[in-house]
Amino acid sequence: MTTFNFFTAILAATIAGVTIAAQTAIETRFKQTLGSIVPVGVIAFGTAFIILLAYCLVKGINPLPDRSLLTQTHWYQYFGGFFRIIYLLLFVYACLKIGNAYTTCFLVAAQIAAAALIDAQGLFGVAPLEWTPQKTIGACLLIAGVFFSMPNKF
Repeated sequence: MTTFNFFTAILAATIAGVTIAAQTAIETRFKQTLGSIVPVGVIAFGTAFIILLAYCLVKGINPLPDRSLLTQTHWYQYFGGFFRIIYLLLFVYACLKIGNAYTTCFLVAAQIAAAALIDAQGLFGVAPLEWTPQKTIGACLLIAGVFFSMPNKF
């Protein structure tokens, strides 16, 4: 990987992180306004669908996969939307109880632990990555940083 590609990937991950923080703050407030998370989810997914469809139309991309490709997938690959709904419901719930910053800290700690397990075991068809003692120390320090950022809670 070139240095440019490496830093472009870091920039992309950083922007994704900022959008997740904004998204959860907006959806949490939206839930408070509407009184239920269900319409928030319907509106969020509906808006995302419309934007993605518009993007496909502008770019000339067929949004539907070739049927033959669907037979080559694994059953768990159809659950991305399910996990997104679980994320939406639980993250908004937690934000209402402990705030966006603390919720995000726990989310990051859980993501680090889950991503390490997925990478090390090659789960969900990803190429397994060697898990070294240095990676274990790094992951532990990141998770510890999450907890140290919340001194008033522990």
